[in-house]
Amino acid sequence: MHMNIRQYFRWEILICRICGGWIHVESSKFDYLYYLYWAVINISTVIYILQKIKYVTDFAGDTYGIVGAFFILPISMTANVRSYSFFKYRKEFNELFTSLDEDIFQPQDANELAIMSKMLKFFSFYQHVLYVWSGVTMTGCQMGKLVFGVSDQPDDGQEHCEAAMSTKHGLFVYLYQTMCVTMLLVFNLISDLFMVGFCLFLGAQCDRLSYMLENLKERDVVDIKALAEYYKRILRFASNVEKLFGTIYFTFFFACLAAYGTTLFMFSITEPLSFRYFHMIEYICAIFGMLFTPCWFGTTVRKKSEKLQTAAYSANWVDSGKNFKNDLLIFMSMVQSPIQFRAWNLIPLNLESYMGVVKTSFSYYTVLDNMIMKKE
Repeated sequence: MHMNIRQYFRWEILICRICGGWIHVESSKFDYLYYLYWAVINISTVIYILQKIKYVTDFAGDTYGIVGAFFILPISMTANVRSYSFFKYRKEFNELFTSLDEDIFQPQDANELAIMSKMLKFFSFYQHVLYVWSGVTMTGCQMGKLVFGVSDQPDDGQEHCEAAMSTKHGLFVYLYQTMCVTMLLVFNLISDLFMVGFCLFLGAQCDRLSYMLENLKERDVVDIKALAEYYKRILRFASNVEKLFGTIYFTFFFACLAAYGTTLFMFSITEPLSFRYFHMIEYICAIFGMLFTPCWFGTTVRKKSEKLQTAAYSANWVDSGKNFKNDLLIFMSMVQSPIQFRAWNLIPLNLESYMGVVKTSFSYYTVLDNMIMKKE
């Protein structure tokens, strides 16, 4: 029962290569071209972000300019952090994809096949939902301008676009900006999909291991050692995931903290039922969902791994021999600590951390609102 799990990531892998995010581990005489491509993409997006910061701060020239910069730029800058992390840990990234189709992770009977199929079905559904949602957000801004008309507020980018197009190389500048925005959006999206896919895979492997433990009998004493090796492979997979995404989500926690507070403030001063009002609602849902995703799936992996000790205890050990019980006790001690992803080995990726960021961002919004209102 061999399942080709890598094929479910084929579009993400292709898009990641286009964005310069996946470097082949295998050496080649053309490797330097890909390294150069990665550098060009990231330098271009960094220049765009710096230009945007300068434009926003120069236009307003006061506290509103700073708030406007922190409204969207922290989230955009995390795309470069993600790209760098994928570049730095490309060997771990390659090992993750190589291990997806290893025999040790393949289902052995109909029940295990059902577990894996359910996981892949949900991942495919999640992919389609996220792609559709991203497409709607990308096109909704332009369609909204046709419905509501162009806002006269300075931070909607219209004046910036007109200024760019009026220059000598206006079309080139506009295309350059469009490319940068697309790259930033796409890499944030793709890296989150990788995280979701890896977490679902780990969760399915924990469910599969629980099923094996619950059906373990004394004559399978040798299998306990095999299950121990299997669990070590699961831990290695989880370690590579944490190494790849640890720095990403550490910076993302602070980016979201800044973005949440400023976004709530911008929303509070936006004219109700205007184009910008609905655009802000869409943006708030998007950025809150970006941090919720890894925290939710990180919590799911932890809960599934917590069930392993109970599953081992559910094995048929009561009437078994001493050797079987000893091996089972050793295995239970191995799975005593659940799998818990941490951002940079500090912040756990779970719902408790997510709620902590949300609560802190509301406090930040309150301070920001009081500070600006006092100045007025």
